[in-house]
Amino acid sequence: MTVVLLIMILTPSYINASSTTPTPFRRDSSPYGTPYSEWLKNWWQWWIGIPNNEHPFTNYDPKTCPVHQHGPVWYLPDVEPKGQLTHASVEYSCEIPKGKAILFPLSVSACWLGNPEFKQFSNKLASDPKADQALKTCAISPQDNTHFSVSIDGIPLDQTKIDRATTNFFNVTLIPNYVKGIADLGPPGTFRGIANAYILFLPPLPVGKHTIQFNVVDHLSPPPSPSIKRDGKYTLFIK
Repeated sequence: MTVVLLIMILTPSYINASSTTPTPFRRDSSPYGTPYSEWLKNWWQWWIGIPNNEHPFTNYDPKTCPVHQHGPVWYLPDVEPKGQLTHASVEYSCEIPKGKAILFPLSVSACWLGNPEFKQFSNKLASDPKADQALKTCAISPQDNTHFSVSIDGIPLDQTKIDRATTNFFNVTLIPNYVKGIADLGPPGTFRGIANAYILFLPPLPVGKHTIQFNVVDHLSPPPSPSIKRDGKYTLFIK
């Protein structure tokens, strides 16, 4: 009996992590002293700054999970269809140090003046009323009709507690070997941009194994634009 008890005590268990449903951070908060929408900007800069050969989108492999992670918030990739596809389904696992908040967008759109559709604006870094309005329309419109569901450890989250946020304008830098396979993001360089997203932003989860499952549908406009569907299952090991 003593041997059995020792084995039970010394063997790490990821099966029965604490099971109260976490309350996401909200749009009017400033987690860790940084405004909520700034965390979306930080996530985007993390995502677009990862080289193609290390990027989760290239290969949703657990080895990509610690790439470029710094600070109190741990970023997870979003789910995006590849190429011309309109549906993506991803299973991803990640080891995360205890005490880290977790953030990833369920539906995100970012636009910057380096995108081919903004070729009429010659100054790619300047604040220009017409350019800024075009960027806002580009980033915000795709999420006018978004539906999603999220569960953590099998418990559904209240959708009304998952907020949509828009960043301030910021400089978007595309590195020379940026991630490929999503769309034509334009040439490398630094450009004025903006991002908008529904964000899942969770406080630190208890040590153990957790599963986040989500389904997202963006009904794009104008018709007959296709709907974009995303399904994800993220298995997190908090250590």
